[in-house]
Amino acid sequence: MHSSSIRTTRHTDVLVIGAGILGTFHAYFAAKKGYKTLLLERNSFPSDASTRNFGMIVQTIVETEGEWPQFALASREIYQAIQAEVDITVKNAGSLYLASTEAEQHVLQEFAATYGPTYFCHYLDADEVGSHYPFVQASYCQGALYFPYDLTI
Repeated sequence: MHSSSIRTTRHTDVLVIGAGILGTFHAYFAAKKGYKTLLLERNSFPSDASTRNFGMIVQTIVETEGEWPQFALASREIYQAIQAEVDITVKNAGSLYLASTEAEQHVLQEFAATYGPTYFCHYLDADEVGSHYPFVQASYCQGALYFPYDLTI
């Protein structure tokens, strides 16, 4: 038998195609459970849907009630655990949601009063925003909701 006709067989328990956030996390958890996992991606660098969220990892994208806030916190912890193992550029950058009208200001104040402890956020008045973030246009900003533990990647 010629060596060119011999096939090399590779075994994997889990094959994941697509290294976006969903594919990567499926592969990550399969590997953590001990499965021999292969993750395939067509591109050599991130360029598709997963990069369109501006690299923000935030709890504020989920509804305030139910199990989703806990899932968001768990996701944050997973990113930090991966960052502790290998540098994937996770940074605790925080996020700031600006109010440009009095009505928006009241909504942000109410959110902070109601969900501040759950979402780890607090309200900043316009003067506080200006002193901490001089790049924010003072004439636009009535106040802001600050989430100090939001991540960027």
